[in-house]
Amino acid sequence: MKTYAGIDPSITNTGVVLLDERGRTLATYNSKTGCRKKDYASDILFYRSRADEIISFIRERSADGLSAAVYEDYSFDSVHRTYSLAEYGGILKMTLMTAFPNTAFHFSAPATIKKFATGTGTATKEMMRDKAVFESALIANLGAGERTFDVCDAYFMASMARYVHEELRDIIKGCQDKALLRMRLELAKKQRESWKTVIFPS
Repeated sequence: MKTYAGIDPSITNTGVVLLDERGRTLATYNSKTGCRKKDYASDILFYRSRADEIISFIRERSADGLSAAVYEDYSFDSVHRTYSLAEYGGILKMTLMTAFPNTAFHFSAPATIKKFATGTGTATKEMMRDKAVFESALIANLGAGERTFDVCDAYFMASMARYVHEELRDIIKGCQDKALLRMRLELAKKQRESWKTVIFPS
Protein backbone atom coordinates (compact mmCIF):
# COMPACT_ATOMS: atom_id res chain seq x y z
CA MET A 1 0.00 0.00 0.00
CA LYS A 2 1.27 3.46 -0.88
CA THR A 3 1.42 6.09 1.83
CA TYR A 4 1.52 9.84 1.31
CA ALA A 5 2.39 12.31 4.07
CA GLY A 6 1.61 15.95 4.67
CA ILE A 7 3.82 17.74 7.19
CA ASP A 8 2.97 21.16 8.62
CA PRO A 9 5.99 22.07 10.78
CA SER A 10 5.60 24.46 13.67
CA ILE A 11 7.50 24.84 16.92
CA THR A 12 4.24 25.23 18.82
CA ASN A 13 2.43 22.40 17.02
CA THR A 14 3.41 20.19 14.09
CA GLY A 15 0.65 18.43 12.22
CA VAL A 16 1.16 15.27 10.14
CA VAL A 17 -1.44 13.41 8.07
CA LEU A 18 -1.09 10.13 6.18
CA LEU A 19 -3.22 9.13 3.18
CA ASP A 20 -3.30 5.96 1.12
CA GLU A 21 -3.24 5.79 -2.69
CA ARG A 22 -7.03 6.10 -2.83
CA GLY A 23 -7.00 9.30 -0.80
CA ARG A 24 -8.32 7.77 2.41
CA THR A 25 -7.02 9.32 5.63
CA LEU A 26 -4.99 6.70 7.48
CA ALA A 27 -3.90 8.64 10.57
CA THR A 28 -3.22 12.09 12.00
CA TYR A 29 -0.49 13.33 14.34
CA ASN A 30 -0.75 16.38 16.55
CA SER A 31 2.46 17.25 18.41
CA LYS A 32 0.56 18.95 21.24
CA THR A 33 -0.07 15.48 22.61
CA GLY A 34 3.60 14.47 22.38
CA CYS A 35 6.85 15.51 24.02
CA ARG A 36 6.91 18.84 25.85
CA LYS A 37 9.58 21.51 25.53
CA LYS A 38 9.77 22.11 29.29
CA ASP A 39 11.00 18.53 29.81
CA TYR A 40 14.24 19.11 27.88
CA ALA A 41 17.45 20.83 28.88
CA SER A 42 17.85 22.54 25.50
CA ASP A 43 15.78 23.45 22.44
CA ILE A 44 17.93 21.20 20.23
CA LEU A 45 17.16 18.11 22.32
CA PHE A 46 13.47 18.95 22.23
CA TYR A 47 13.48 19.42 18.44
CA ARG A 48 15.29 16.12 17.93
CA SER A 49 12.90 14.26 20.24
CA ARG A 50 9.87 15.60 18.39
CA ALA A 51 11.43 14.68 15.04
CA ASP A 52 12.01 11.12 16.29
CA GLU A 53 8.40 11.01 17.49
CA ILE A 54 7.17 11.98 14.01
CA ILE A 55 9.38 9.33 12.38
CA SER A 56 7.93 6.66 14.68
CA PHE A 57 4.40 7.81 13.89
CA ILE A 58 4.98 7.49 10.14
CA ARG A 59 6.88 4.18 10.32
CA GLU A 60 4.25 2.48 12.44
CA ARG A 61 1.56 3.32 9.88
CA SER A 62 3.36 2.82 6.57
CA ALA A 63 4.43 -0.81 6.38
CA ASP A 64 5.55 -0.46 2.74
CA GLY A 65 7.47 2.75 3.37
CA LEU A 66 6.67 6.38 2.65
CA SER A 67 5.84 6.98 -1.03
CA ALA A 68 6.13 10.79 -1.03
CA ALA A 69 5.54 13.81 1.18
CA VAL A 70 4.70 17.48 0.90
CA TYR A 71 6.33 19.65 3.55
CA GLU A 72 5.18 23.23 4.08
CA ASP A 73 8.01 25.59 3.25
CA TYR A 74 8.95 28.48 5.52
CA SER A 75 6.45 31.26 6.03
CA PHE A 76 8.31 34.56 6.03
CA ASP A 77 5.71 36.29 8.19
CA SER A 78 6.10 33.69 10.96
CA VAL A 79 5.81 34.95 14.52
CA HIS A 80 8.59 32.61 15.67
CA ARG A 81 12.21 33.69 16.04
CA THR A 82 13.89 33.03 12.71
CA TYR A 83 16.81 31.05 14.10
CA SER A 84 14.55 28.84 16.24
CA LEU A 85 12.37 27.98 13.26
CA ALA A 86 15.46 27.31 11.13
CA GLU A 87 16.95 25.01 13.79
CA TYR A 88 13.74 23.01 14.14
CA GLY A 89 13.12 22.88 10.40
CA GLY A 90 16.66 21.74 9.65
CA ILE A 91 16.56 18.96 12.26
CA LEU A 92 13.11 17.76 11.16
CA LYS A 93 13.96 17.76 7.44
CA MET A 94 17.25 15.90 7.89
CA THR A 95 15.70 13.37 10.27
CA LEU A 96 12.86 12.70 7.82
CA MET A 97 15.07 12.37 4.76
CA THR A 98 17.54 10.12 6.58
CA ALA A 99 14.74 7.90 7.88
CA PHE A 100 13.04 7.66 4.48
CA PRO A 101 15.77 7.63 1.81
CA ASN A 102 14.72 7.63 -1.85
CA THR A 103 11.41 9.24 -0.90
CA ALA A 104 10.43 12.42 -2.76
CA PHE A 105 9.99 15.35 -0.39
CA HIS A 106 8.24 18.28 -2.05
CA PHE A 107 8.46 21.73 -0.43
CA SER A 108 5.45 23.92 -1.06
CA ALA A 109 4.64 27.51 -0.11
CA PRO A 110 1.73 28.14 2.30
CA ALA A 111 -0.20 30.11 -0.36
CA THR A 112 0.07 27.20 -2.80
CA ILE A 113 -1.29 24.77 -0.22
CA LYS A 114 -4.19 27.10 0.55
CA LYS A 115 -5.00 27.42 -3.16
CA PHE A 116 -4.85 23.65 -3.61
CA ALA A 117 -7.26 23.18 -0.71
CA THR A 118 -9.81 25.90 -1.36
CA GLY A 119 -9.14 27.56 -4.70
CA THR A 120 -7.71 30.73 -3.15
CA GLY A 121 -4.21 31.43 -1.85
CA THR A 122 -5.59 33.72 0.84
CA ALA A 123 -7.83 31.14 2.54
CA THR A 124 -8.25 31.52 6.28
CA LYS A 125 -7.41 28.79 8.78
CA GLU A 126 -11.13 28.28 9.34
CA MET A 127 -11.71 27.78 5.60
CA MET A 128 -8.93 25.18 5.50
CA ARG A 129 -10.38 23.38 8.51
CA ASP A 130 -13.91 23.33 7.10
CA LYS A 131 -12.67 21.97 3.78
CA ALA A 132 -10.64 19.23 5.49
CA VAL A 133 -13.69 18.24 7.55
CA PHE A 134 -15.75 18.04 4.34
CA GLU A 135 -13.21 15.83 2.55
CA SER A 136 -11.97 13.56 5.36
CA ALA A 137 -14.32 11.55 7.57
CA LEU A 138 -11.47 10.75 9.96
CA ILE A 139 -10.65 14.43 10.47
CA ALA A 140 -14.35 15.27 10.82
CA ASN A 141 -14.57 12.74 13.66
CA LEU A 142 -11.53 14.02 15.57
CA GLY A 143 -12.09 15.79 18.86
CA ALA A 144 -11.76 19.57 18.84
CA GLY A 145 -8.36 19.35 20.56
CA GLU A 146 -7.04 16.94 17.92
CA ARG A 147 -8.52 18.65 14.86
CA THR A 148 -5.99 21.48 14.91
CA PHE A 149 -5.40 23.89 12.06
CA ASP A 150 -1.99 22.25 11.55
CA VAL A 151 -3.55 18.81 11.10
CA CYS A 152 -6.12 20.20 8.65
CA ASP A 153 -3.39 21.93 6.63
CA ALA A 154 -1.30 18.75 6.64
CA TYR A 155 -4.24 16.85 5.15
CA PHE A 156 -4.04 18.95 2.00
CA MET A 157 -0.26 18.54 1.82
CA ALA A 158 -0.70 14.77 1.87
CA SER A 159 -3.40 15.11 -0.77
CA MET A 160 -1.05 17.19 -2.93
CA ALA A 161 1.64 14.51 -2.63
CA ARG A 162 -0.91 11.97 -3.84
CA TYR A 163 -1.91 14.19 -6.78
CA VAL A 164 1.75 14.54 -7.77
CA HIS A 165 2.44 10.80 -7.82
CA GLU A 166 -0.77 8.87 -8.53
CA GLU A 167 -2.19 8.07 -11.98
CA LEU A 168 -4.64 10.63 -13.38
CA ARG A 169 -7.49 8.10 -13.66
CA ASP A 170 -7.15 7.23 -9.96
CA ILE A 171 -7.10 10.89 -8.95
CA ILE A 172 -10.27 11.61 -10.94
CA LYS A 173 -12.04 8.54 -9.55
CA GLY A 174 -11.29 9.46 -5.94
CA CYS A 175 -11.74 13.23 -6.20
CA GLN A 176 -13.98 14.66 -3.48
CA ASP A 177 -14.44 18.07 -5.10
CA LYS A 178 -14.79 18.04 -8.90
CA ALA A 179 -14.92 21.85 -9.00
CA LEU A 180 -11.31 22.04 -7.79
CA LEU A 181 -10.01 19.08 -9.82
CA ARG A 182 -8.46 20.97 -12.77
CA MET A 183 -6.75 23.54 -10.57
CA ARG A 184 -5.40 20.85 -8.23
CA LEU A 185 -4.00 18.91 -11.19
CA GLU A 186 -2.30 22.07 -12.48
CA LEU A 187 -0.75 22.81 -9.09
CA ALA A 188 0.41 19.19 -8.78
CA LYS A 189 2.05 19.43 -12.22
CA LYS A 190 3.93 22.57 -11.16
CA GLN A 191 5.01 20.87 -7.94
CA ARG A 192 6.19 17.82 -9.89
CA GLU A 193 8.34 20.02 -12.12
CA SER A 194 9.57 22.29 -9.34
CA TRP A 195 13.19 22.36 -8.24
CA LYS A 196 11.90 22.33 -4.66
CA THR A 197 11.87 18.55 -4.52
CA VAL A 198 14.52 16.61 -2.60
CA ILE A 199 15.28 12.88 -2.75
CA PHE A 200 17.87 11.88 -0.15
CA PRO A 201 19.92 8.89 -1.40
CA SER A 202 20.14 5.75 0.69
